[in-house]
Amino acid sequence: MMTGLCCVCPVQVQGDYTVELTFPSISIDAPSILSRGFGDGEIMMLSQRQFDEVGVEGFDLEPAGTGSYQYGGRTPGQNIWFEKAAQPHWRGENPDFQEVELRWVREDLTRLAALLTGEIHLAALSRELQLEAGRRGMQPAAAGVPTNYLSLFLGRLYFTDGDPAYDPSVPWASPTTGKLVRQAMNQAIDRQEMLQHVLKGDGELMYNTAYHPVLGNGYNPQWEEDWDALYGYAPEAAKELMAQAGFTPDEPMPFTSYNYFSADEPETAVMLEALINYWEPIGIDVTLLDSEWGTVRKEYRAKEDFIKAGGWGNVITMRSLTTRLRVWSFAATGNGGGYETNLQDGNFVKYQQLETVDREEIDRLIREIGDDRFYNFADVPFFWFRLTIMFNPDVVESWTFPGTASSKTSHWDLLKAAQ
Repeated sequence: MMTGLCCVCPVQVQGDYTVELTFPSISIDAPSILSRGFGDGEIMMLSQRQFDEVGVEGFDLEPAGTGSYQYGGRTPGQNIWFEKAAQPHWRGENPDFQEVELRWVREDLTRLAALLTGEIHLAALSRELQLEAGRRGMQPAAAGVPTNYLSLFLGRLYFTDGDPAYDPSVPWASPTTGKLVRQAMNQAIDRQEMLQHVLKGDGELMYNTAYHPVLGNGYNPQWEEDWDALYGYAPEAAKELMAQAGFTPDEPMPFTSYNYFSADEPETAVMLEALINYWEPIGIDVTLLDSEWGTVRKEYRAKEDFIKAGGWGNVITMRSLTTRLRVWSFAATGNGGGYETNLQDGNFVKYQQLETVDREEIDRLIREIGDDRFYNFADVPFFWFRLTIMFNPDVVESWTFPGTASSKTSHWDLLKAAQ
């Protein structure tokens, strides 16, 4: 039996295999948050005895859990590996491979070379290099559903009343011309061309970041009707909007794109590099700054000056829109991110105050936020797509993974060895 504490709600042990969680308000996204997949996390079953005996430091050295693989070791910044557990897993999993090693390799070409030479057997590659790997005999393994999306988020859009971190001198956050800049940034981009360049056509346009019709509540079809007029490719109109905001190609607006590598997000770096070709002609001087995702996340959550200089691309898994409601609300999490408004905070509070699951009211609250984000150009939305990994068929026969777990690639026990 394991006991423990939950940071958001009390936990009562009801028996050897049952715990009861009591939420302070309705939380209809709790099943997705607590499950193994659908984007936001999972309940990890850990050993209370280990924590009692060795504490967090001991757990960090040799974590004990219930997976079909057990922790083997790691070299910070380079790799981490796992070994097949000595005992059968209670779910009946029986992995084909005795060991799985994950390596962090920043350069796309280096990952391709390592895959082709047999140094590694699976690799996350940009779509262009996926084609090259395919020509060399490598095979693709794609997520079960198209549940990853690609967006660029802008720092410093802190529009809640009285936020001391708000800086009206940030061009895209200016109370007078910031909206013009944000619209120009969107209209300068030829997304159809970019879809071919970044994803080789393997994706679909996303009209509003995180919103998809399949999710049901909150989606507004009017966004599709208004898309061309507000977001559609119009470089001359974008150039005029930038001029109205005081920026031209001769006197451009500086903008830093924080460029980082994440093992299962090769599309992010390619997207950021492509934006230079669209933005510089309208008066945006783009600087790519190599960084780490942990640094970017820490800085935007803390609202530090570092994030004031620009924005960051990110590949995110599809999540329930009630989860988005919570994540975007600074009142809920204390780290809302780039775009924060009174409406987002207020609608989350209204959601929390619901005494019953009122689907129509929840739909209205989420749609209001979607309208606010869409018509105020909260970010730069791009595409929905399937995460795809290339593998060596001499070593791996196949791999099935949903693409919606916290790390996007998951279920290592389902890696099947070539016979």
